[in-house]
Amino acid sequence: MTRDAQAPLLLARGERNPPPPRRHSETVAVSIGATSYYFIVGRRADGSICDVFINTGKKEGSGIQGWASALGLVASHFIQLGGDVRVIAEALRHTSFEPAGYVNPPVMGIEEVDSIVDAFAQFLLAAADETP
Repeated sequence: MTRDAQAPLLLARGERNPPPPRRHSETVAVSIGATSYYFIVGRRADGSICDVFINTGKKEGSGIQGWASALGLVASHFIQLGGDVRVIAEALRHTSFEPAGYVNPPVMGIEEVDSIVDAFAQFLLAAADETP
């Protein structure tokens, strides 16, 4: 059975649609001040987002990397449970803490952020806009 790529996947409550074992992904580097972050989005064959990750470039096990990994995991599971990526992105948008400021160089239309969480939210919105 095939489904229309434009139709949302309907899942039963609590049913998760895990990502395929092999998938295309895109990594975007974002620098805020002197700190660099990497956002990764995985896509299904139809171009829809199936998982997202944040890498801080910090040593595995560091507090900031742990929080970033947890945020990516929660966002990924939300998407895999049938949630709209735009909903979680809008919920995270404008979360404010340091580091904040201008993105150098601007990427995917992201020029200024209120925090790394706000940058991640803007990345999710931009990635969702690229979904067919």
